[in-house]
Amino acid sequence: MTLAPPPVAAAARRSRTWLWALGTILVVALVWGGAYTAHHLVASRVLASARLPAPASPPAAIAAVLRPEAGAAFVAAVGESGELVLLAGPQEPACPPSGACGAAPALDTLLVVNGRTGATIAQAPLVGAAQHPVALAVDARRGIVDVISANAVDVFALGSGAHLVTFALPAGDSAGPETGAIVTSSGTLLLTASNAGQPALLGVDALHGTPRFSFAPAAGVARLDGPVYDPATGLVVLIEATFNATNLLALDATHGTLRARTIVPAGVRLGPLDPATDTLYLFLRDGGTDSVKLADLAAAAPPPATAPTRLTPDAALAGARALGWNAALGHVYLADARGLRTLDGVTGRTLAALPLPVAWPPDAALPVDGAGLLFVPSDHGAIAVVRDSANLAIGVTPATAAVLARAALATLPPHSAQDPPFVAPATFTIGPGSRTLDFYAYDPDFGTNGPYSGSAQLAVAPIAGSPGAYNVTFTVSWNLRFLHTDSWVYAVDPNGAVRLVSQAGDPLP
Repeated sequence: MTLAPPPVAAAARRSRTWLWALGTILVVALVWGGAYTAHHLVASRVLASARLPAPASPPAAIAAVLRPEAGAAFVAAVGESGELVLLAGPQEPACPPSGACGAAPALDTLLVVNGRTGATIAQAPLVGAAQHPVALAVDARRGIVDVISANAVDVFALGSGAHLVTFALPAGDSAGPETGAIVTSSGTLLLTASNAGQPALLGVDALHGTPRFSFAPAAGVARLDGPVYDPATGLVVLIEATFNATNLLALDATHGTLRARTIVPAGVRLGPLDPATDTLYLFLRDGGTDSVKLADLAAAAPPPATAPTRLTPDAALAGARALGWNAALGHVYLADARGLRTLDGVTGRTLAALPLPVAWPPDAALPVDGAGLLFVPSDHGAIAVVRDSANLAIGVTPATAAVLARAALATLPPHSAQDPPFVAPATFTIGPGSRTLDFYAYDPDFGTNGPYSGSAQLAVAPIAGSPGAYNVTFTVSWNLRFLHTDSWVYAVDPNGAVRLVSQAGDPLP
């Protein structure tokens, strides 16, 4: 028989239990309170000196940001009409902080949009192999769009988006992630492909797929850059790279006949063609940018001669990763490791700049329309529509303020307990908007932890009483044991200076 404890002893035990529980709660409260206080003390010290001066060059004006679905994986311009063809999908690739990104998610929509207004002109679903494209080409003359996948091409009507036909690539040929494609003025789709593991250039009818030619470079070629097509000379230009040589090739774009093969420096990459001056640009391995006149290539001794190409260095374009031109304004657009710059085409002087990442192939000119707009594909499949004019003193736009504040995260981040910081510029879209993503925390003893599902949002609002100034608010939420939220605000002045003015919420890891 068990005897019940005396009432006094039971009461004493309950009292001790409550005291222990209260003590535990107090300890937890002190720890959280200390962390909260320390977070705000450190944040206050950060805010006291958290400012970036106005940039040396005026910020370029972003008129709008286009971001269909989760982003456009492929972009092609319809001449200088201001229209863009986009291939988009509902999901971005998942990329951990180290290691390879996940498999590219399926794309589901082809869009033709007016880049000046953002209005959709035509739309079509992508089905079958077209959901996994490797290249995109537009034939503005015949009003068609070619969506190239590994073994086939789906053809759509540019005006309506209607699916017209699917044709297979020639037997034995396949396209891949390195495939380049362009349509000539005679309606030939030129694309680099692979045949039995060797690179080749194919020429097929862009609407029906009828083979027109196939060019196989010399044995031992591991890579073909291009193609770049010049309607003025009727040439298609490629770079072939072997183990011990790099050559610039010029072919007849109608028949695929080799017209010239000249030697270029090892490691050079094919850049774009400036059609106004018929000048082809090349990006050197050491960061230099050289050029060659296509007329000189057309006049070069025919193969098998392989004389060195007569290249002209251009110091003003050093470090370029992509180029574009506005002949009417006399401006050159240069994308490099720092972002995007607008240059005077005569003096090379920087007229405007943006810390905007540019995601564009080096051998295609950045898309420009006839109304002074530049279309710049960037992070997360967004396209920045940059407004240019003879008078660049047009002030900071809301989308420009968003890009300036986003870039400030690299050198002026909100307080974070870890290094590298929990958030980075690429965490957010380049303009107002939100995205879902996985976060990763870093511990010096245990390495990277995660993923933790969450979201990142960017919002822009004008500052009352300060014309041309904006507050850019960043908000992140992440689910680490429970939902956390933190937000901070940057003030962007009309001259482009950025200040971190507040941070509130849960401390960042």
